[in-house]
Amino acid sequence: MERAASITQVFERWRAGDPPSRELLASLLYEELRSLAGSQLRAHPGHATLQPTALVHEVYLKLHGANSERWRDREHFLAVAATAMRQ
Repeated sequence: MERAASITQVFERWRAGDPPSRELLASLLYEELRSLAGSQLRAHPGHATLQPTALVHEVYLKLHGANSERWRDREHFLAVAATAMRQ
């Protein structure tokens, strides 16, 4: 619970216009994103040409320019990232 609350605080700082918060979020959520990417790739065996790390990097690039006000918290961001991974 404490970790989720701190991540939500970083999202709030990002929405307030604190640019370093984006990189902090990336480092805080990287392992969760890799796990999510692995799950997505296992769900479609034989169709994936990427490794989980590469998929996380692709999603990061896709979401990097997105409006930071879109994401309310950790769960919302991970849901958007999962959708981007499926695309």
